[in-house]
Amino acid sequence: MFPIAYAPSFNEAHIDITRNLHFLYDDYNALGEFDNALQCALATVRLFPEAYPRTGKARRRFTFEYRSILYTVLYTFDGELVMLHDIHFSRSARTAHWLAE
Repeated sequence: MFPIAYAPSFNEAHIDITRNLHFLYDDYNALGEFDNALQCALATVRLFPEAYPRTGKARRRFTFEYRSILYTVLYTFDGELVMLHDIHFSRSARTAHWLAE
């Protein structure tokens, strides 16, 4: 498994995501919880790579779907549907838009 958490492109995307969430910019507690939730999701991907099929592609693609369940974000990872249950991920439909870019 490649070290996605340390890739420069991931760090840049993470900054863009947190800047564009519907959090108040002085709500550092919410941003910290968002960061923790994202790091936990990435740790799961790194710890259990067998749960995610390998495609042979050098770069994995995350595709986020529109949120239809409260406090849930649906996305596909290497073609497999994954559901995140987190109030900070699913605070707005714009979150999915920013994560998909």
